[in-house]
Amino acid sequence: MRSFVRRNWAAAERGHIIVFFSLVLLPMLAAVGMAIDVSRQVSADRHLQYTIDAAAMAGARALEDQSLSDVEIAGIANAVFEANVKDLERSAECAAPTVSVDRDNTSVSIEANCSFATLFGVKIQGVESLRVGNKATAKADLNHLELALAIDLSSSMEDRIDEVRTAAKTMASMLLEGQSGDRVRLGFVGYGDVVNAGKYGNLALGRTVLDDRDANGVDRVCVTQRSGLSAFTDDAPLPGRYVGAPAPFVPCVVEGLLPLTSDLATFNNAIDALEATGLSTGGHLGVAWSWYLISPNWRLIWPTESDPRGYHEANTIKSSVILTDGLFNVVWNTDFELDQSPEIARNLCAEMRDSGVHIFTISFQAPPDATPLLRDCAGQNDRFFRAETASDLNAVFNAIASELIDLRLGS
Repeated sequence: MRSFVRRNWAAAERGHIIVFFSLVLLPMLAAVGMAIDVSRQVSADRHLQYTIDAAAMAGARALEDQSLSDVEIAGIANAVFEANVKDLERSAECAAPTVSVDRDNTSVSIEANCSFATLFGVKIQGVESLRVGNKATAKADLNHLELALAIDLSSSMEDRIDEVRTAAKTMASMLLEGQSGDRVRLGFVGYGDVVNAGKYGNLALGRTVLDDRDANGVDRVCVTQRSGLSAFTDDAPLPGRYVGAPAPFVPCVVEGLLPLTSDLATFNNAIDALEATGLSTGGHLGVAWSWYLISPNWRLIWPTESDPRGYHEANTIKSSVILTDGLFNVVWNTDFELDQSPEIARNLCAEMRDSGVHIFTISFQAPPDATPLLRDCAGQNDRFFRAETASDLNAVFNAIASELIDLRLGS
């Protein structure tokens, strides 16, 4: 009898254990399943965020190309998204991302959602799937570049001007690429004894005459260094601050001034028209007018499309390239000594750099005595270049263009 009771008690005990285990097992399985699904969700979330970030960055880079439409930019971002989401889609279903192009804020935003089926542990609780959703915004690096070249047009450059034209046009083709739009603008000034500022010279001189043509109908308004408190500044040319006019006998180069432009053909045509007709080298004038071309203080002088941006406007880079084949050796303003061109140039260069202008200088077959001034003007050794051949000159302009591209892209 006792044996029978013990057997019944043991069987009942086993039954209780089985029932208890069954009651505990389901929550345990649910907990394990939940832990696995949460882990999958975290992993999917990270993968999706990486995918969206990459797509947004690709869209932002595409936004830098002003030739692309919003639809094309969205297509580029979508392509990157699809390429990176493939691994995730093996275990999840992802909807097409939403791409927003904001040209006012120069950014591209992307939002995307994915869902994946849960394991049985979560299904026990009636949850069939889990969802992950993320978004990202990438800002395009749309730096504006304004570059002014100062080109020596003294008579010694006559046999070298073709090489300068070729090198300058090569640089322009690198900088004025299709993707830059009007965010990159180039201009130049040619200098000899003085600067022929063309129709812009009258305004700089404070004259009401807007046209002053030579016998061939070409604008010819020659100017010299200005005096007084504005001598070494980029102050606006207003009463008491106008540039100087040369004496009638001073030789004036053929017009060699182009305000900022983003049009490559316009730049190339103007460069091709340059002629080396000056007798001496008033290099300080080339320095000054390269500054004026990119100075916001001279906005009233230049056409609207050549209006320089402010020094402190966001994403703005201003630069000057000064090229010569000789010594700066003449000043036709009676307020200065004839040989003060190097001193004036040094002062102007220092003020330009203080304003944030990046200065590059090029000695093209110039004598060694020209080197100290050009180094001083650049302000740092790696922005002074020496070129002895046409090949050297092309390499120099390419190097400068590459550095400016790096500056514009924030590299």
